Amino acid sequence: MVEMFVKVMFALLAVALVAYPLLAPPRDEEEDLDPPEDLDELHRRRESAYSAIKELEFDYRTGKLSEEDFRELDARYRTDALELMDAIEEWEEDGRDAEAHCGVCGAVVSPDQRFCASCGAGAVA
Repeated sequence: MVEMFVKVMFALLAVALVAYPLLAPPRDEEEDLDPPEDLDELHRRRESAYSAIKELEFDYRTGKLSEEDFRELDARYRTDALELMDAIEEWEEDGRDAEAHCGVCGAVVSPDQRFCASCGAGAVA
């Protein structure tokens, strides 16, 4: 009896996990790009957008996505990446960030470091 109850509970949990994205209210586009706490957060989000674009291209080339779906998602991810790049440029131009950052990964580095501790890139700025 207990065994059957556990199986039913797992089945209901699986159905709920699958159905939630389909039944959840849609998110606003502006909700995705909230103002960041710092420049590091902008860099992380930009790299995330780059990764999503790469995965999307791979899925399209392997036939997992139709051309219509690929074009729609690609446009959305590229728009997000461009907005993040603009926000990074604006942040850096405004001089809001007094700390030095790695030019590759955006990690905070001290001025006396010759290499980034996060990614190993040389001549950090």
